[in-house]
Formats: sequence, C-alpha cells, structure tokens
Amino acid sequence: MNRNRLLFLLFLLSLLYLVDCQYQLKDLSSDTEKIKYFDSLNSTCNFKIPILVTGQGKLVNLIDYSIPRIWLPFIFNSTSTLFITNFNLIEQGSKNFNIVANGNATFGSISINLTCLAVDTSLLSYKIIKPVFWSSTYKYSSIISIDGLPNGSTFGFDNSSINVLLLNVFNSTPHFRVEFKEKYYFLNHENSLWPINLSFKGSQTITINIPFNSPKTSLDSPLDIKTFPTFSNVYDYMGDIFGGAITFRSVSINQRPTYSLYSSPSLYTTPRPISGNENNITYIVYCRRLTSGVQTFYLNSFVSSSGYNFSTTSQLTFDLTLLDRKGYDFQTYQYQFKFGSYVMNLPFPYGFRNGTNSLFDYSASFQTTYKSSISPTLLRIDGDSFLVSSKQIVSPVETSSLSVHLTEIGDFKYILRIICSNTAGIKYFIIPLNNGLVIKIDNSNSISNSVLYGVWEYLFDIFSYGSDYLGYITVVDYLDGQKQFSLDYQGTISNLSYSITLPKIDLKNCNYLQDITNISFLNNNVDLTNQNVYNMMYFSFGQKNSFYSSKSIGFFLSDPKSLRDQGFDSENSKNFDPKLMFAQWDSVNNRFSVTFKMPANTVPGQLDYSIVFSRDDIIQSVLLPMEYQLNVTCSNVDIQGPMITNIVYKYNPSFTDAISFGWTITIEDSINGFDYGYVIIRGVIDNSLYNISFSSKNGKIGNKLKDNYDILIELDKTQKCIPQYYNITYVHLVDRFGNEATFYKHVTDIELNKRGYSYDSTGNPLINFITQQSLLGISSPQYCNYSQIESTISLVSFTSNISQMDSGLSNRSITFDFVAKDSIWGLKKDQFPIVYLVSDIFKSVQCVSKIISLNNDSGVYQCTIGQLPLGFGFPTGLSLSVYGFINNGGQFAGFSTSMLNSSGFQSFIDVPNYNSNTISITGVSEVNNLGGDFLIYGTAFSLINSVKATFSNGSQYFCDFTAFQNSVIKVLKFPAGINDPFTIIGNGVTNEFLVTPINYNFNYTPIETQSPIVTSSPQKCKGSPECGGTSNGYCSISGCVCYPPWIGIDCTSQIITVPPPLVDSEKPATSIDVPNKSNGNNITSIISIVALREINSINGEEIKIHYFGKWLYSNISQSVSQYTSNITNGGKTTTVVATLEWFTVGKNISFANEQITMNPFSMKYTIELSSYAFTNSLSHLQVVMSAQIQSSEKNICSNKDFGNTTTQNLNYIKLQVASNSFYGRYIKRGIVDGKIVNVENEILDSKFNVVQAENTVQSYIGILIGKYENYATIDPDFSILIDSNSANSNSPNSICAPNSKLKTNQLVGIIIGSVGFLTLLIIIIFLMYKSSHCLFIKIIFYKITRKSKL
Repeated sequence: MNRNRLLFLLFLLSLLYLVDCQYQLKDLSSDTEKIKYFDSLNSTCNFKIPILVTGQGKLVNLIDYSIPRIWLPFIFNSTSTLFITNFNLIEQGSKNFNIVANGNATFGSISINLTCLAVDTSLLSYKIIKPVFWSSTYKYSSIISIDGLPNGSTFGFDNSSINVLLLNVFNSTPHFRVEFKEKYYFLNHENSLWPINLSFKGSQTITINIPFNSPKTSLDSPLDIKTFPTFSNVYDYMGDIFGGAITFRSVSINQRPTYSLYSSPSLYTTPRPISGNENNITYIVYCRRLTSGVQTFYLNSFVSSSGYNFSTTSQLTFDLTLLDRKGYDFQTYQYQFKFGSYVMNLPFPYGFRNGTNSLFDYSASFQTTYKSSISPTLLRIDGDSFLVSSKQIVSPVETSSLSVHLTEIGDFKYILRIICSNTAGIKYFIIPLNNGLVIKIDNSNSISNSVLYGVWEYLFDIFSYGSDYLGYITVVDYLDGQKQFSLDYQGTISNLSYSITLPKIDLKNCNYLQDITNISFLNNNVDLTNQNVYNMMYFSFGQKNSFYSSKSIGFFLSDPKSLRDQGFDSENSKNFDPKLMFAQWDSVNNRFSVTFKMPANTVPGQLDYSIVFSRDDIIQSVLLPMEYQLNVTCSNVDIQGPMITNIVYKYNPSFTDAISFGWTITIEDSINGFDYGYVIIRGVIDNSLYNISFSSKNGKIGNKLKDNYDILIELDKTQKCIPQYYNITYVHLVDRFGNEATFYKHVTDIELNKRGYSYDSTGNPLINFITQQSLLGISSPQYCNYSQIESTISLVSFTSNISQMDSGLSNRSITFDFVAKDSIWGLKKDQFPIVYLVSDIFKSVQCVSKIISLNNDSGVYQCTIGQLPLGFGFPTGLSLSVYGFINNGGQFAGFSTSMLNSSGFQSFIDVPNYNSNTISITGVSEVNNLGGDFLIYGTAFSLINSVKATFSNGSQYFCDFTAFQNSVIKVLKFPAGINDPFTIIGNGVTNEFLVTPINYNFNYTPIETQSPIVTSSPQKCKGSPECGGTSNGYCSISGCVCYPPWIGIDCTSQIITVPPPLVDSEKPATSIDVPNKSNGNNITSIISIVALREINSINGEEIKIHYFGKWLYSNISQSVSQYTSNITNGGKTTTVVATLEWFTVGKNISFANEQITMNPFSMKYTIELSSYAFTNSLSHLQVVMSAQIQSSEKNICSNKDFGNTTTQNLNYIKLQVASNSFYGRYIKRGIVDGKIVNVENEILDSKFNVVQAENTVQSYIGILIGKYENYATIDPDFSILIDSNSANSNSPNSICAPNSKLKTNQLVGIIIGSVGFLTLLIIIIFLMYKSSHCLFIKIIFYKITRKSKL
C-alpha cells in the first residue's frame, strides 16, 4: 500500500476518537464532468470540481493528501463553504482522490473518482458533405462530418495543416466547417484534393482529403490588369492606411471565380467585384502596406515587383502636461486609464493647450481616485505610458457576491441582470470573449441607484458577440480592485451552490442543414438593374417546425454588394456583425417567412444569402440545392463608390469682405450616380478645420454620373491672415444606392470607434492621385501675408446652466456659454471650440459650439447637448474642459479641467444620483408597415402599464405589450399599414419617441426590355480609286478600312499637327483662320451650338426653340475651359454646361459600349444638360449645331454630303469649298439618364436659313436625344486632317462659280468627331498645297456635350 495512503487512513481512524461531529462534503459536479478526453494541445485532462462543505466549526481548508495540496475557501457564509478544486491527469484511465475538510476541531472527507480517456481513431470515419467551395464570408471552406467522435473530445492539426481552421458549427451533430486560409489556397490551388491532418493523443493522426474543383480554363485568368498607381521604382502611399490597388477583368463563366493576391512576406488579400455584367466582371484588390524593401505581388499567374519607400468628491484629477511637442499631423490619440477602462479616441483639439502644429504644449486632466488599492496605475496615450499615483494606498475590498440572471427576449437578444455588492462601490464589469471582443457593463446600466449593492441590466446580443466566453467575469471597484468570477459554481452568500451562466444557444439535436426544406421566394429571377427590390423568403423544417418555431432564426444577404454595404472586411471577418432580418413563424401556412431588400446593381447569377441559428451556426445558400437558389440578373454591376477623377485649384475673385479658395473636383460614378458626401480640410499650421458637405444638387451641371463640385474655404478679408497650406485630410462620398468611398490621411475616431478597420484601399476615392498628392494641399490666398507673432488666447468666462444633475431624469440637457479673447490677432471665423465632458471610465461626450458673435478681438460661444446619455457620469461626476480656440495668427489654445478650476471657472459637474424610477424610451427595433411585434428599449419599464402610439393623422392606438425586466418591452401584434412616422409614449409621461417604419413594397415590376442598339449596316466603299488605292486602304463589307496614317470615308485624309486653338472667353466656340501665304486667301471654319428644339415625336413639328444667350466662362486648366448658360421654360431652369478639352495625343475612349478613337490635336466638347420642363409626354428634345466653312478665294466650288461612316456606328457630314473640307461624325447611340439608347442625327437645313455659295457652305445638324428626366450628355471632338481631293461640279450638292476651275493641289481638313455620349463631330479643313509650298492652318471650334435620360 502506498505510504501516503496508509498515513492518511491512520489519520482518519484517529479522528474518529477525537471528534464528536463531522463536516458534510458534497460534490456539486455532474457525472459527465468527471469524465474527460485528453486535451490535444497539452495532452492532459483538466477537471474543475466544486465541493460544498457544511457543518459546525470554523473551516480552514480542503486537503488532498494524495499529492498533497491544499485549497482555500472560495466563498462562505455562517454555515457553509464553497471550494473550487482543480485536477490535472496526464495518464489514461481512472484515478481516485480523497479530499479532507479540516477545521479547528471538525473534519470530513469525500472520495472523487476522475477518468481520463483518449480517442480511438480506428473507430472514427468521415464523410465529405460539401467539397471546397467559395463564399464571400468564409472564402474557401468545406463541410465534413466525423462520425464516432466522442462528445468533449478535441484534436489538433499537424504542421501541414497550420493554415486550416476547423469549427464544429452544427453543435451536437458531427458536422464541421473547415475554413482554409488564403495561404493554403495559394499553395494548393492547382491540386484537386486538399488534405488536412487531425492529430490526437498518442501520435494518432487521420488524414481527410477534401475535393477542390480547380479551374483549369483560361477564361479564369485575369485580363486587363491595371495598377494604381502604375508600378515604378518607388511605390507611394496616401497617409497611414491607403496603398495602391490592382484591377483586372474576368470573363469566367463561374459566378465566383477564385482569385488571390499574395505579397511577401505572407500577406494574402482577396479581390472583390466592382463593375461589369454577366461573365464580364471587373475586380479590385488592394496592396498591403509594408516596411521598406522590395516586394513582389502575385495575382494568380500575374507578377509585379516594386520598391517601397516610406516614409469635489473622492475623485481627483491627474494633470498631464507635455511641453514643446513637435510635428502634429492630424492624428487621433487613443486614451486608456487603468485596467479595463473604455478607450477614448480623440483627435485635435482635445489636450492641445497652446501653440502651432510645429511646436505646441499639451495639457489635459483625467479623473482618478483619492484612494486606491493599486499604485501606481497606468495612463496610456497612444504609444506613451504615464504612471499615476493615488493620494492614499488602502487595502483591497473583497467583492462578496455576484449573481447573473438571464431573460431571453428573442431575436438573439438576452437581458443580463447582474446583482453584486462591494463596499468600495462597483465601477464596471468586464466579460471577455475568445474572439477578442469585450463586453463592458458600467453604471449607465444600473437600475438601483446604488453602486455598493446594486442591480445592473445589460441588453446582450448573442449573435453580435458570440458565446465563446473566456470563462470569467471581472468586477472592478472604485479602489481599482479586481476580482474574477469564473463561469461555473460561484455561489452567493445566500446560495453557495449557485452557478454563474451566460447566454448560450441550445441547438441540441438540430441538424438544420438536413432539416430545412421547401425554400421559395415571393420573387425569383429578379432584374436588379438600377433598382432595389423588396422580397420575401419562405421555408420550413417539415415535421420539426414546432421545434424550430421557438428558436431565433436570422437572415442576411451575403452577396458582394450587401457585404460591402455592411462593412464586411474579408481580412477581419471574425468581427463581421451584419444586420439581421428575423424569420417569423406563420402558423396559418405552417412555414417561416422573412422579408429583405435586394440591392441594386449587384453581381448577376445566384444572390447569396445566409440563414443564421447562432454566430457560428449558419447555412450559406451555396450549400443548398439549385432549386433553393435566389437568381438575379443585372446589366450594370456597381459595387464601387464615387471616384474623384480630376482636381483643380480654384481661387475666386473677391468683391466683398470674404474670399474663397479651394478646389474644383470632378466626381464620377458612371452607373449609380453620385448622391452626397463631405470633405474635411485642415490648416497645416493652426489645425483649423473645415467640413464641407455637398450633394449632387450642388453640381455645376446637374449630372450625377459626372459633375464638378467646388470645395471652398472662406476667409474674412477684414481680419489678418498668415500664409499656410490647407490639406484635404478626409473624403467621404456615397452614390445613389449606398456605395461608399472613403479616404483618410490617418485613422480617425470614426474608424477607431468601430470594431475594426482594414488596410483596404480599393474604396479610396482619391486612388487616381496616389502619385499626385500635392494636389491635396493648397496655399492660402496672397492677401494672407502677415508674419506670425506670438499671442495669448485668454478665456474671459465659462459657465453652464447646471452644476449638478441626476443622470436618470428625463431632462438631461446642458448648455455652456463662454467668451474668449485675443487682442492681437482676433479669433478665426468658422472655427468652433469644443467642450468635453469626460467620466472616470473614459467615456466622453463632445459639445461643439456655435458662434454667437465675433469681433476684432473676442468671440462669444455657446453649445448645447440636447440629452446626455442615461447614467453618464454616475456616480463620480464629469470633468469639463474646452479646447479648439484658433486665432488669425495660426495659433490655437485650450483649457483643461485644472486650468478652468484655477481660473475660477466651472470645471466639474456632480452626478451623485441616477433616478432608476424615471421611465425613458431610448430606442426601438425595426418597425415596418407589415405590422407584427417589435421591441422598445429604455429604463424603468417595470413601472409601465400602457404604451400609446400616435399616428400622423392624429389617431391613437394603445399597444398590447409584454415587459422584460426593466429594460425591454415587446409590443405585440402592432397593426399593419402604418407607413408614416409615429410617436410612442409610456404611461403618458415618458419622452415621446419618434418611430419611422420601413415601408416594404412588394410590387416588383420587371424592367422593360429596351430597343436593340443599332449598328451600322454594310455599305459601299467610296473613292476613286476605291479607298484611296491599295496603299491607302482596302474595301470591307462595312466600307473602307484605312491603313495608318490615312483616315476618312475614302482613306484620303491624314491628321496634321496644329497648335492649340485660341479660347473664346464669351462663348464656347473655337475659330481657326487658315491664311494662304502664297495668294492671301483665308479659310475660316466655325462650329457652334445654336439652340435647343422641343419637337413633337410623332410628326416632328417644332413646339419651342431656345436660342442660347449669355455664357459664363471658367478656366479649369491650361487645356480645359468651361462655359455655363441657362434657359428657362415653364418656370424651370435648364442648365447647359459646355466643357472644352484639347488633346495633344491620340486616345481611345469608350461610350455606350462603343470604342471611339480620339485623334491627336483634337478638341473634345462635353455638353451637359440638366432636367427640362417638357410640354407634354410626346415631346422630345433636339440639340441643334451649326457647321460652316468659307474661303476668301473666288471662282471655286462648294458641296455638302451626309451619310454613315465605315468602321464605327457613326453618321458623318462633309462640307467642302474648293480643296478645303469640313468633316463631322455623329455617334448613333447615347446614354440618357444612365441608359444606352439609340440616337437619331438629321440635317435641318430646310428649317434654318443656311448659307451656300461657291466659296461658303453651311449646314445645321439636329441630334435627337429624346425625352429625359434628369440629365443628358453629348461629347463631340474635333481634329485636323490633310486630304487629297477637292470639290468640283461633279461633287454631290455642289454649287460652282460660272468659270471655276479645279486646282491640282492637296487638301487639308478638319475633322469634327462627335464621340461622347450622343455625338462625335470631326471637323476637317483641307489646306491646298502649291508646288513646294503649303498653307498654314488655324482652327475654330464650337462644341458642347450633354448628358440625357429618356
């Protein structure tokens, strides 16, 4: 017999004679808790056994004589003590443990038998439920089942499977989801089997080979690869986050082709679709920012290398002052004080006491405790740490008890009610999870107005956070003490056997992947082109419907567009928190239903969706049969936010006391159209901030697809001003269907306050300017020429309307009034200081001021917070500070809590009370026009006995409801058909809360099929010889095909070099005079926009005509000019904008799915029209243009011709005098209100007084853009050619002088090509050559483009 055991038995026998009473020991664990399987990581079996000891006498400890070891009491009362014992077994089999309770004169014992088992892999088998498949949420994954695996057993991976994550996602069923990391795909994408090796105790391993259908077709190879910026020796970045990106096109027949971008060392990113149509999708992927060095990118088979070059109470205040800080560049600082406090993310001006960005002093005050059981504590500000000591160090106070009570309210939501006591006062509770998320419950959740012994309620969303808890709750008190309570047998003084539990979703015996059936949709095969569509899904679980009807079942769309809208980041998917729609049980039809909105312009094919049973239990639609798929079509994919394509400095002339300057930016969103956005601009020296908000209504043209917007700062010329640069530091743009594009120089509080942010630069609206970042800065106007002189900004007064508040009252409003002064510089216009209210746990509220008055040396400010958050500042109060005063001399100032106090100003607000009996409504769950149940959130709901809704027509409705604890009310069977906003109020005394219902409209109407887009029909080749001869071109079925450099209908013209034309500042016309040096003859060519004609679409009769009057000229850049004119019709103003741009090199452009070649030395006109008030539904609009050419030479011929071009879908017109030609092209298709439509071009000479003589010819061309609603665009261009033919009496429609002769000279022409949205005009002026001499040319244009919608 073991010596220790013998001694133990003798010891027990002796006790029988020494004592007359014993302790009673009880094992509180279940039988299953005493049987464990080896942990695959450390090859041990770990047990935690609670033992409750009752009896007389003072209990000292528990003793395990088999090791030996001693356990101390965990919690006790006058009659009982609870111990938590821990055992670790390293050998397989069973082992008995004898435990003795030892008191002063009392003993007791218990025997516990524990068993440790190993998995027998020979009894295991596996099956592939779903081979490797791709989904946007889990990337590469598979579903497998492992049969024979005992409950509670674990396994690991060997080194070959380190890039695999295997999750049991079906609870008690043996099904697992296998997730493969990007690296695994990159290393194995050519293999048809993906192996994973599972390891068990005793070097046992099983290998599972999962099939992968590797795409072998060349259609899956990336095409048209482009980089942003173009790769060079140095790779540039924008700010801290945004790097470059790569776009490519895929013509894969697979809706979800697999692509991955790898960059050394071991960084993998996933491309996402942004545009295109079926089987022709453009993707974008970002390049992660790394340290300096050479980095190589691999996009499947594509490789590209580039170098990187980076560059009044018991509370006190702790005052932190840092002098002579240098180089602030608009960063956001992160603050955290003491263990577990909230993180406060605050940029300038918080803490900035005085100075400029180049040299400043920092000063801030933070609440701390007078007494602490821990000293010193730590204050962290970004990367810096500061030690903070309390005035008095005291012994810690024990948190004597904690209990948690759960109430399930549905839709994955629970109320956690915590009851806890601590004589020092409870500051907050912390519940950490394995996914990195942390739940913090503070005194804003108190419902008992006491922090010593109180009750807290917290609304917990188990889907949002998950239920993979780390295993404990930490209680933090006001002496900085901490105590952890494990999530098991914790006990309370009144109930020592009490066990703490947190919400778990019970899905035992649920095999939902097998159970779900009869999935259908209200609408299927839906066209999502340019429209959102509301839909409804139906499903059931057959014989198990009643079982599932008690479960929360969520739903969300997981197509690329929906994921993008909800902030999904494939590199941080564990924190993805989609908004769920919830299924409702329909007892009448014996099925579930869920409503949802399908997004416009998403990827066509199967619209991915997910059915949710818990955070890890999700059915993805790709796992389901084809008959359960939701199919959509879309001809215009758009999952990319608006992009900025041009930036031009703008300084407005000043005729008043104000001067404005900034930028004109061009925003393009060619499918959805731009909706709204804002730009933040910061002064580089003084940190001044300008937030410029704008929408598509502010565009100069009224064209949502492409328009120019002024982003301007305004300064007061009556005040002094120093020279400095102003930089764009933040841009946020949104299109009409919610696609966002965001740029920030540094991560801001906006991003930091989210669960996470990524390095994804694919949504950077400034991605076109990575190598032109200097454009984001602009210097101040010349009048800002004062030298910096140091000055002092002083605070004259600072008051608030309250000094103490109850944070539970219905009225929690507060107002601050303050005055500041700078007698040297004066305070800067449009800069608004901020009052900060900060609690002891680093929660903050900011109050942005407004300017009441501002004079030469002082400013009067006021700010109001309508309602402070419930419980904010309870019970320790709120410290006050004010920062962000900026003078005209480039200096800023602010005042900390201590500075306010030392100046005699109010610096603190006491919050001693939190009235828990004040009923307050703080929010609601989704309410829609279909009626049904919804939740109301707030406080003191246990006191509510009525809930009243008041509708927009004044009628009232008293709701049936159920109250859950103190925090939630469920309104039952709310009536359907309520479309307008309404208010709700409880007991007739709470705050009135405004509810805006979502209006579901299920009247889906398929989009009408548009008329087929015309293409050019076969035509006869022209010229004599045909097509200019064999050296110039050849004849095809569509007409002449020219060899470079020959162009034109008959391949007899060539492009020649001309200088840029002179700009007319009064009208959008360009005139080119061509002198003939040998004989003095002049050639003049003119093209112009004449009018807008409203015509009857049935008979072509003219209804109205609008001639253009005055044009407003604006110089955009050296090569771009812009003209604006207005016409008024029917009380509505139509704005016409003409933008003229000169090209010196050839360029291919795409319009209406037509490729057009812009010739070098050409002028492009963009004519854009805003909405027009049509007389009736039969009216159409026509743009009238005039073309004319004339010569000073006499006794010659002129002619005109109109027809179709040869190689493109264009009309042409040819005007000719002698050997000089004027040639124009007009495209026969256009984009109207974002749609491709057919366009008719016609000659209108019979309707206007045309001029034609032997040396002058003119023609009017009508471009019929039809009827539109919002905008129309035309985009012509003009270039110069040399031609080899001249007009004669045999030319079509010719007029000749009586004795004219033909000359045998060469011709120079001007081509006017109308290539944009509706027309492409090319002017050709032919210059005559005599012997070795040639005429020089000069061209005049008049071209405008419009954008329309039929």
